[in-house]
Amino acid sequence: MTTIPSQLQALAKRLSGDAWQRYVQAFGLEAREAALALGEAIASSEAWNNVSRPGTLVVRGWGPPLLGVVGSFSAAEAAHVRAAFNHLERSLRNVQPLAWQDVERACEELAEALKRRYGSAELREWQYTAIPRGGDTVVGLLSYALNLSRWQLAYSSDSARPQVVVDDIALSGMRVRGVLASAGVRHAIIATLYSAPRLRQAVVHEEPRVLGFVSARDLEEDTSGFAEQAAYRSWQQRRLERQARRYWVGRLKQVPCFPWGEPDVTGWNPVRRREEQLWRIAPPQASLKTRWSPVDGKPNLQIQRDGPGPVLAAGGTLWADMDDRVVLFNVDTEEMFALESSGAAMWKVLMAIGNLEDAVEAVAGQYSADVATVDRDMRELLAELSERRLIEQRTDCDGERAGRRA
Repeated sequence: MTTIPSQLQALAKRLSGDAWQRYVQAFGLEAREAALALGEAIASSEAWNNVSRPGTLVVRGWGPPLLGVVGSFSAAEAAHVRAAFNHLERSLRNVQPLAWQDVERACEELAEALKRRYGSAELREWQYTAIPRGGDTVVGLLSYALNLSRWQLAYSSDSARPQVVVDDIALSGMRVRGVLASAGVRHAIIATLYSAPRLRQAVVHEEPRVLGFVSARDLEEDTSGFAEQAAYRSWQQRRLERQARRYWVGRLKQVPCFPWGEPDVTGWNPVRRREEQLWRIAPPQASLKTRWSPVDGKPNLQIQRDGPGPVLAAGGTLWADMDDRVVLFNVDTEEMFALESSGAAMWKVLMAIGNLEDAVEAVAGQYSADVATVDRDMRELLAELSERRLIEQRTDCDGERAGRRA
């Protein structure tokens, strides 16, 4: 093994088993598909393409699920990746995928809530506008539920009628503030499928032009990670001070993922001293945004699957194939190692085949080398890898990972 270039770094995250299982079950994934699903979601994120595009994204879904990024990071890029890692576990655990039928029911509930609050006669006199892009789908469905006329969907900034501003979800109210600031709205009623009660109160309190804020369903706050309410309020205040455009911030027990996409979430980058958009997690089959994302600029995504064994990467090991070099990193110790040239070839063949004898023959054939020489070199490599706890051996009897090292 060789020395890692000083500019090359690896950042990694070990995901908890319960968060991973929640993600797999929530989206109805096969266990073997989950790593690819999460990798493709992250790879499709604007946050990755715009902010954290420094190298190779590695996802391992078997054993303890692991996620890593290998590349040459600036301090700001490394801080962004860490922020994304820190939020990832909560996102996996709290995501609530919605089917189209769920969205239709929520739109019907929103229509009924508007009727109860304002009456059908008033609703037929108002105009309706969407906050792009999630609001576009909702306002279309809502127009059928309320039997709106076409003229009611033609936005006019000069109209004296109240504007019903529609969105799929409001987390902090930033998009609401943007519409109120740019659209010249005189009087508005905000209508969402999902929002938190405290956010609705904050918007109505702060915005004289907002006559009301109606939501089909409530987002419930989650204060379980705080010792007391005062600590939670202090955390909220710090977040609000960082981003003045928000009306409210909070931790939520569940965050819906719509068929067209999941809501954007942000995290604090202490180097850039700003909130930055973080990664998506919704797999392509559950999100149009993920499935239809442009492919340009996506990272080198590598999915590590369970090999045939018995020799396998150890439970805390991720590895990245970087052409003629393989970078190994231990998630727990944060140590990095590099295998060059023939060493890299030996590792890749060994991970694909899983046993020493067949791997020796494959490498010898690939390089037209002496079998005995390759056998010696590979045994020396395995001894070093085992000493550094980068590989392990699985028993032949039950296919389960053994604590015994190769």
